[in-house]
Amino acid sequence: MKNLFKYDDIKREIFIFSVSGIIVVSFFYVINNIPVIQELLTKIIGILMPFIWAIAIAFLLSSTCKKIERSIPEKLSFKTRRSIAVLLSLILMIAVISIFLLVLVPQIVTSATQLASSMSTYIKEASKFFGDLAIKYGITQDTVSYILSYSQEIMNTVITFMQQNIPQIVGMTYSTITSIGSIVIGVIIASYMLLDKERLFGQFNKLARAFLKDEVTYFIKDVIFISIDKFNNFIVGKLIDSLIIGIICFVSMKIIGIEYAILISFVIGITNVIPVFGPFIGAIPCIFILLIVDPLEALWFSILIVVLQQIDGNIIGPFILGDSMGLSSMWIMFAIIVGGGLFGVPGMFLGVPAFSIIYHLLKEYAEKRIREKEEYIKNSDH
Repeated sequence: MKNLFKYDDIKREIFIFSVSGIIVVSFFYVINNIPVIQELLTKIIGILMPFIWAIAIAFLLSSTCKKIERSIPEKLSFKTRRSIAVLLSLILMIAVISIFLLVLVPQIVTSATQLASSMSTYIKEASKFFGDLAIKYGITQDTVSYILSYSQEIMNTVITFMQQNIPQIVGMTYSTITSIGSIVIGVIIASYMLLDKERLFGQFNKLARAFLKDEVTYFIKDVIFISIDKFNNFIVGKLIDSLIIGIICFVSMKIIGIEYAILISFVIGITNVIPVFGPFIGAIPCIFILLIVDPLEALWFSILIVVLQQIDGNIIGPFILGDSMGLSSMWIMFAIIVGGGLFGVPGMFLGVPAFSIIYHLLKEYAEKRIREKEEYIKNSDH
């Protein structure tokens, strides 16, 4: 039987992977360490910002636009149905952003400000509560003092973080709105992209076939379609899932009578977009806040979060996202840890769909190689 593993092929593949890795690492190193290149890239990104907005808007609205288009009666022409779907998608996006800016943001800022100003009173009341509890159950004063000092240190960190970052988030939101020119142009370009996406794909296909080999063209198209599918399903699905969880959390907190419902629900909804670790990242500081405000409310909130995560993990999440990523729990955690380690919170969020694409491509490549080897063995035996 002939040798299944050709040494030259293995050596060539190792060389290609090694060179590719060196190029990628060198590219990021150059970008991060040469100010001239950073400045040039910043300028280029600034010029291309309307197109970046357009791609992001078209990407987020593509799925919604497609669903609306399918629900419109087919007796209307294709062009009319597509135009109505794009218009309704844009109106929906503007309505959601307007509600967030005009209704939620002011209430979130007000709640955070009230919490910060009342924290000293809450800490005094919590100290008295834990002191009475210590007397009742015979806990030493040193232990109580240690717990209180440690809790206060954690609370100060949490409050400082919220005071610094919530206004920053709001400021970023408003600064984004102030760059209204780029966004308006981006919306217009995104509209054209959504209205004429078939022609754009056709033009790309012609260029690719003209200048690239067919197998390279097919591979690029495969990667593009897989990326659109994975990112679209995950990002849109996760945002809807987190919005639902935030609303359920808010309504439940209002029914139970837990304070700072709008602020805490916002934190829970935002952090819920991070798979696996997100619920804990959001819930832990909120529990500490409520523990100082009212320990009984902290207990009820802890129970609520456990129930919410069970509902999300077993009902809402699978219903909205399904198995769109095609990853096991171990690989999801791997993607989150690596993505978070490299790019922080955005990496934790986008690491799952990015790794899902890599996993899908490697799986297809591995299955292809296995089929080739099985075919080689079959032919060699004959």
